[in-house]
Amino acid sequence: MSKISDALIILMTDLDGTLLDYDNFDYEPLKVFMNKLIASGVVIIPNSSKTSAELEHFCKDFDAPLTYVCENGAAIHHLTAANALKSETSIDRIVLGKPISVFMGHWTGCISAQLRDQCVFLDELSRVEQAQILGLENAALDRAMNREYSRPFVFEGSEDEFHRLHDAANKFDLNVVRGGRVSQLSANHDKADSIAIVREAM
Repeated sequence: MSKISDALIILMTDLDGTLLDYDNFDYEPLKVFMNKLIASGVVIIPNSSKTSAELEHFCKDFDAPLTYVCENGAAIHHLTAANALKSETSIDRIVLGKPISVFMGHWTGCISAQLRDQCVFLDELSRVEQAQILGLENAALDRAMNREYSRPFVFEGSEDEFHRLHDAANKFDLNVVRGGRVSQLSANHDKADSIAIVREAM
């Protein structure tokens, strides 16, 4: 029987408001501690609404490569980065999401115009407006807007209308998630979908 100390520990964590400071996105106070965990054999897997570009930038600050999940469960990157990964596993990236061009067809064809009109997509705004909403600028803003599987938006309707939008999205194989600053539209996946895949790979 394996000792508890020999057990593989996987720490899958969100970033915004957890590892990252909500206001300035700083994680310096945790970096030393996280590197100690990694050195001790703990597998840390960021699981976030952030883009691959943002997570690549975040992960480069650590002493070892990290597996991560981007855009609310849309894709798992660097599966082979975890040193405890099964040796026969060679797949380094698994995509669960759908390209924006695919799910936007469902959006325009299935969601009522009354609900769609309450959604202001960030990629249709100016960089100044994007920066104000996200609290980012320059390269950090570029990384945040470099999306493959989701579109962030500001919802301008009522709470009841948001619930109606959420229910309609689920009905048509879409997912609407409300975050701290913006909401996200994607195909029907979320952060939890990656857990079973990661567990099986370990």
